[in-house]
Amino acid sequence: TYTAREINVDVELKSLNSPLNLDGDLIFQNEPVSLDLAIDTLAALRDGKAADINMKARVAETVLDFNANTQDGDKLSYAGDLNLTAPSVRKLMAWLGQPVQGTGGFERLEISGDVTGGEDTVAFEKASFQFDEIKGEGAVRVDMSGARPSISGAVTVDSLDLRPYETAEPTKVDDGG
Repeated sequence: TYTAREINVDVELKSLNSPLNLDGDLIFQNEPVSLDLAIDTLAALRDGKAADINMKARVAETVLDFNANTQDGDKLSYAGDLNLTAPSVRKLMAWLGQPVQGTGGFERLEISGDVTGGEDTVAFEKASFQFDEIKGEGAVRVDMSGARPSISGAVTVDSLDLRPYETAEPTKVDDGG
């Protein structure tokens, strides 16, 4: 069960041919959430034409900033830039009802890059990220159109130390000798 309260939303839309501006805040799962959304014209989306979308969402200290050109022809598509900063992935996942096991890592996450996609795919290019002490860059594509999602790409990292994410002592294997 999720709980939202103290919902305050201002919506400005003079016509489908004018910009839509939404500015709101609420308390969701006992954390403050704010959302600013601007779409240059809903009529363009309705007619399968391109429209610019700018969105900024904040959950406590986590910030998502997404600016894209979107087209809703036969299938929704978008292209733009995305920036995400989460001071604590651990706290964010707990807030979403999916707590992370163990006590190490899963703190700071920063992602930025060019994003393209549609109904079944999302791709990051010219992406840079930092997850705790792991820093990297590259390109990743996620395809959810099949029976199982597939992820492909090429990512380079400066160093990859996974020890902070270990949750138990390693198991010793009896080699029979």
